[in-house]
Amino acid sequence: MDVFCKFNVPNVVAIGLIYNTLQKLYLGKRLSMIQLPVGDIPEEIRQKDPNLRNQATNSISCAFDGEVQIGPYGFSLSMLLPYKGWIEHRLFLKKVLEAVNPLGICDDILHINVRYLDFFKANIFDKINLRFCFEGRRFHALNPIYKVQIPDEEVLHILQITQGVHIENPNLKLSDNGSLIDITSSIKEPDKANLLNAFDRCHDANKRLFFDLLKQEFIETLNPLYE
Repeated sequence: MDVFCKFNVPNVVAIGLIYNTLQKLYLGKRLSMIQLPVGDIPEEIRQKDPNLRNQATNSISCAFDGEVQIGPYGFSLSMLLPYKGWIEHRLFLKKVLEAVNPLGICDDILHINVRYLDFFKANIFDKINLRFCFEGRRFHALNPIYKVQIPDEEVLHILQITQGVHIENPNLKLSDNGSLIDITSSIKEPDKANLLNAFDRCHDANKRLFFDLLKQEFIETLNPLYE
């Protein structure tokens, strides 16, 4: 989950203020901050490179909730796996937003993102309500990648589906080949006073797109538990 904003203080000051307020929030609990490798690159070089400009420079580990990453673009929250559902992870988001907002360091909120990555051991292109046609000839692609932007009222989705990926995750005891559905849902210029509500709307739109994408018979094989 990302908050793209303009800090009204130097980035190094924003990092210190956010870290200090999270220290108070997690008083007596495990909290640590590291500088990420991109932070070693001089800022003037990062600002000229579009691949580096919006990368976090510091990461704060917040006990057993997740991580808060901070950079010139704003800040992001990432959750610890395994995923426990939006209701629980939303508590971490709410906690961080309520700690950061009173600092008054965020001027304009440019946009927010909610991003989900879902891995499947199967070839997901056989399991979704999406078809590709090559008129006049048979169409068979090896390890396809499909990427598209989908407007959905106030939300803009960036959907990418990739077949032929290998995932290694010791925490999930996962080492497999398969497919990845990557959905980033974004709202531009959300109301700063109702940022949590904007994240809820992003999440709900992301969830609808994900389940609309999958064939119903495939969903049933996953035995989902709905919130």
